[in-house]
Amino acid sequence: MQISSSSSTSSTSATTATGGTGSTDTSSQLARLEARLKSLTQQLKDLSSSKLDAQSKQQMEQLLQQQIQEVEQQIAALQNQSSSHATTSKSHVHRSHATEAATQADSQSSSQDTSLATDGTVGTQLNTYA
Repeated sequence: MQISSSSSTSSTSATTATGGTGSTDTSSQLARLEARLKSLTQQLKDLSSSKLDAQSKQQMEQLLQQQIQEVEQQIAALQNQSSSHATTSKSHVHRSHATEAATQADSQSSSQDTSLATDGTVGTQLNTYA
């Protein structure tokens, strides 16, 4: 069993180059990274039964653990990026609903002001207090 650090580097480069432009792109990147994580984890398990000497096993184990950690960090970064996009979208929706509600309240308020001014009650109340 041979594992080279170049496989981890190429995975990192491919993930960085795509940049996560959309949710489908992020989903496919997550799927690839999770598959890679599963593969690395399996290789780490298989290492215990390999016929390598102790020093080689230790080096392979360290390399695999490093690659696993890198993939886990990439997954976490993509998930954080994805959740921050979702939060931003929810925030925009929330702001648009708040703006819409304020606009409705303003229009209702101005229609009430107009009806008060035309029915004459405001003027008589002012005259009563004056």
